[in-house]
Amino acid sequence: MKKSTKIIIAVVSVLLVAAIVFAVLYFATDLFKTKNPKKAFFENLEKYAIGGGSFNYSEMLEKAKSKQNSTFEGNGKISMNIELGEDLIDEETEAILNIVNKMEINYESKSDPKKFKFKYDNEFKI
Repeated sequence: MKKSTKIIIAVVSVLLVAAIVFAVLYFATDLFKTKNPKKAFFENLEKYAIGGGSFNYSEMLEKAKSKQNSTFEGNGKISMNIELGEDLIDEETEAILNIVNKMEINYESKSDPKKFKFKYDNEFKI
């Protein structure tokens, strides 16, 4: 076979595969059919990740805008307790687990967008 024939076959094959992929995406999903991609994203998120229920994009947008301009205070503590079976632990692993299990992260955050005040403190203990 000539080299030019091989190139033509390769190009046609790539175009055919691309056309099939595009057709599947177009007919099986609403990826190319929407005029509002943000709305489609959240509808799909709700449908596939959250598992159904009612969704209202404009309501969600209003909630996000109201949260953006409201004050916020939060604090928390993160710690771990990792346990492994006896057959998985050697001296080095046990030493690492002891260090990790003693670690603690404390955090505090405050936000007041109206006054442009933001504070984030964290403390890391071992």
